Amino acid sequence: MTKSKLGYKEARTKVDRIRDFYEHAAIYFIANVLLFAFKGKIYGFFEAKEVLTADFQYFLWLNIILTPIIWGVILTVHGWLAFKGKIFSWKNLKPNWLKRWEEVQLQKFMNEDQ
Repeated sequence: MTKSKLGYKEARTKVDRIRDFYEHAAIYFIANVLLFAFKGKIYGFFEAKEVLTADFQYFLWLNIILTPIIWGVILTVHGWLAFKGKIFSWKNLKPNWLKRWEEVQLQKFMNEDQ
């Protein structure tokens, strides 16, 4: 692969990562606005069904508060990975023996084609 094609492929990957992050951020924003907007309706629904005990109310409160917090942490990590690029790669998590095995297999298949 030529250097220009490799550069284009890396740039395209980075643009795709950033676009995916912005989509994730938009969904996060919309979902959390709706969650907080309908918080009262959610409480009212369960209150009408007479299942709103103190424990269940605490459970609902935790879900309504912790969902944006935990999701926000995940969104922050996603943004960091999207904008920092190669800092994290699944390839870096492979053990060395597996990387060596893959190289041997690639060489074997390339030699068979010749």
